[in-house]
Amino acid sequence: MVFFVLAYGYPDNVGRLLQRLHGMAEHVLVHVDTKRPEYLRRLEEWVAVQGLQSRVTVLSKWRVNRGGVSTLTAWLGGLAWLLENVSAWDYFINLNDSDYPVASLESLGNFLWLNRGGNFINVGSAYKDCDCGRYLVYECGDELYSIAPEIQYPRRPQ
Repeated sequence: MVFFVLAYGYPDNVGRLLQRLHGMAEHVLVHVDTKRPEYLRRLEEWVAVQGLQSRVTVLSKWRVNRGGVSTLTAWLGGLAWLLENVSAWDYFINLNDSDYPVASLESLGNFLWLNRGGNFINVGSAYKDCDCGRYLVYECGDELYSIAPEIQYPRRPQ
C-alpha cells in the first residue's frame, strides 16, 4: 500500500505520521502546499535526518486550498506520481497532515487483505445524522466562493 499525505500546516504531526507509516507502506508521498516553503524545507530535512528517503518522498508542486478543486488536483497528481515512480502496490490511502492512524497498520493491512479487490471511499461526514452542507464551490486563486449557498446538495443522489 502507498500513502499520499496532503500537508498544509502541521509539520510535527507529519513527522509522527511518517514514523508510524513508513514500516508498513511501500512508499509515502507527502505533498506540501507551495504556499509553505519553510514547511517544505523543514520536512525535507527531517526525512533526511531520519534516513527515510528510500520510502518517503516530499514534494511541493501545487497551491492547495482545502475544499477547492486544487485539492483534487493535488490528489490526482500524487496518484499519478506514485503510479509512475513506485511499483508493486495495491492500495492508495489518502491522508492529511492532521490524520493519525489509531488502529495498528497491521490491522489495516489485514482488513485490506480480507477485502482485496474492494474500493473504499468516504465523502462528507462520518456521522449518519450530519446534514453537512454540500455547496457548489468555485475556486479562484487562493479563494473559494460558494455559488448559490442557499442550495445544499444531497449527500447521495436520489
